[in-house]
Amino acid sequence: MQDDVTTYLVKRLANTIAVLLGCSLVVFVILRLSGNPVSLMLSDPAATPEDFQRVSQALGLDKPIPVQYLIFLKGILSGNFGVSYRYGLQAMDVCLERLPATVELTLVAMALVVIVGVPLGILAALRRGSWVDHLISTITLFGQSMPNYWVGIMLILLLSVSLGLLPTSGRGGLRHLIMPAVVLALHPISKITRLARSEFLEILSRDYVRTARAKGLKETVVVMKHALRNASLSLVTVIGMDVGYLLGGAIVTETVFGWPGIGKLMVDAVTQRDFPIVQAATFVITTIVVLTNLTVDLTYSVLDPRVRLR
Repeated sequence: MQDDVTTYLVKRLANTIAVLLGCSLVVFVILRLSGNPVSLMLSDPAATPEDFQRVSQALGLDKPIPVQYLIFLKGILSGNFGVSYRYGLQAMDVCLERLPATVELTLVAMALVVIVGVPLGILAALRRGSWVDHLISTITLFGQSMPNYWVGIMLILLLSVSLGLLPTSGRGGLRHLIMPAVVLALHPISKITRLARSEFLEILSRDYVRTARAKGLKETVVVMKHALRNASLSLVTVIGMDVGYLLGGAIVTETVFGWPGIGKLMVDAVTQRDFPIVQAATFVITTIVVLTNLTVDLTYSVLDPRVRLR
């Protein structure tokens, strides 16, 4: 078993490296095709072609794209993602400084997904066909249909502008976190609710659940001990995949609410063509997503002993 685990981890490590290289290549090429950042740096009409050539040489942007990419890969191996054109600091340092804000927002949103979505799905399954089931299904339908940025703007207009209950933007205490976390978690909550409902409807109709009920076990024991454990694999899979969605959705949510995380940093960097920041931020986010998926895969064998890493 130990050899199987080692082999599996080695294979996943190789896959992780391949994914990181693939993402870095795609982002690197797309950024270079978006335009030359020197044109934004030297927006002064008095700038001469010699000035453009001098700055391009200083940034290494005068070389062919394949050569630039090889230099970029060499820098990655030494932990150097380049210097930010805007901040004049190491790009990775700037990203890591913003990362805690994004992690905070993502963890709170993920907690809302688990605390709200799973119980709602179980409740809808237990009350199948009732007004409770129809109400939950309607709410989740709207939750999956409405775009995050629109919901965020509506909440700002209602809770901040009209009622003055919550701040419109920024990062501070709990009051600053409520609206961004709710908006970010809205779509995953709706999805996990619908999944939990369908999984529990299937599991509650199985023979071992009917046998447990026939033995006189309490409904709470039947649901938590028998049904929830068997539905956990599907739920954990989707929740793990939602980490990538939450990190991607944080880009829009952080921009709407002025949340100073890595998502807003990426948006600002793209508009200013700050290539090192975008490349470093993409690397950080991709690494988090890949490691989360690996953790989910390893969790399978804990939740279900029948699952083997092989």
